[in-house]
This record gives sequence, C-alpha cells and structure tokens, in this order.
Amino acid sequence: MPSEEHVDALPVFRSVMGQVLALLEPLSRASLTAIRRRILPKDGANVESVICPLGALLTGIMDDRTPIKPLHASFYDFLTDRSRSGELFVGESTTHHQNLAFASLRVMKDELRFNICDLESSYLPNSAVTDLEERINRSISPELQYSCRFWTFHVNAARFERSLATEIECFLTNDRVLFYLEVLSLTQALIGTTWALSSIIPWFKVRSFYDLPAMEDNAVVTG
Repeated sequence: MPSEEHVDALPVFRSVMGQVLALLEPLSRASLTAIRRRILPKDGANVESVICPLGALLTGIMDDRTPIKPLHASFYDFLTDRSRSGELFVGESTTHHQNLAFASLRVMKDELRFNICDLESSYLPNSAVTDLEERINRSISPELQYSCRFWTFHVNAARFERSLATEIECFLTNDRVLFYLEVLSLTQALIGTTWALSSIIPWFKVRSFYDLPAMEDNAVVTG
C-alpha cells in the first residue's frame, strides 16, 4: 500500500510536471515557481521538491536560471500516456493550459506598468536605446515575457470557463493591454500579436452558449 506521504505528493508531481510539459517555451525553476504562485500561493515552492529527484530526466534542476525540460522525448511520452505511466500520468493537458492561462493573466496584471523600462523618451526607436537589453533584464521578468507571448495559446488550449473569460475581459478592457503591447515591442515579439489576439475570439464565443439559458430565463421573467 502506498504511504500517505507518497499519495499526498502525487497531485503536486502531476501539477508541476503537467505544467512543465504544457509550457510553450521552457522556464527556469525560479520563473515556474513565480508563475505557479499566481494560482497556487502555498504550492508554488513545490517545484524544487518535484524536479530535484529527476536529475537524470530533466535539465534545470541544479540552479534557478536554467530552463527545465525533459532530456528525452520518451519521458514526455511516458507521462502523457495513462496506460504506461499509471499513477504518474499528469492528466489532461487542458487542465494545465487552463492553469497557465490564469497564471499568465495574473502575472501581467501584477507586473505590467507604464513605461516599464523607464525610457527617457517615447520618441526614440527601441534600436536607439543603447542599454535596452540591460533595462529589459532589469525590469521585465522572464515569467512576464513568457506570459505576454503565450497567454493566448494557453487560453485556446483550455476549456471554456466563465471565471477565465472574466479575467480576459478585465485585461482587454484595461490600460494594461497597452503595457502588454509595449513589452512585446521592447522584446521584439510583436509579430503575430494580431493573430494571437484574434485567435481567442472563437474560444470567447463559447460564452454565448453558456449564457443562453440565463438570457432565456430573463426573457421569460421580463416578458
């Protein structure tokens, strides 16, 4: 019979490794911890406890800055195949994408601000700012760069949920959306932004199906 400690550790293992595998670009231990704390404040620090015993299978276990990623594709295949991994199966990817979508939106909510790199003039092109790379490294965290680049992908890969739709609405109708575009511009990641933002429209339209019964009920009451 599995020990109680073993049973308690399994959900954390599945959560951490599921997110590692769902990331569009590998993140370091420090950045993944920072992202997880946006959705699991008490659980974020568990990244280290999960990945450190997996030194033969993952990069990024020795320090906080090296990206975490499987050394072999077979490890990814194993963890995402229930018939092979059994209790180590990391679960459906939609769940991990949903958590990463929430986390990315909250990273942007917390960290985006006007003139994030404290540029002296908005009239100068980025190429004319001689210390721009240093400013980016100082002011734009890796988790913020990741969130700005990939939040729409995680939304599209997630199941529809009203609370997630609400967070997206708040983000898109707030000044932060301008600060988001500024980060993409500073980090030379603006290409594809129009497509990325447009891509969430079909996901967002699912809301109409969820809201339809309520709308019909209101029509009956008011009629």
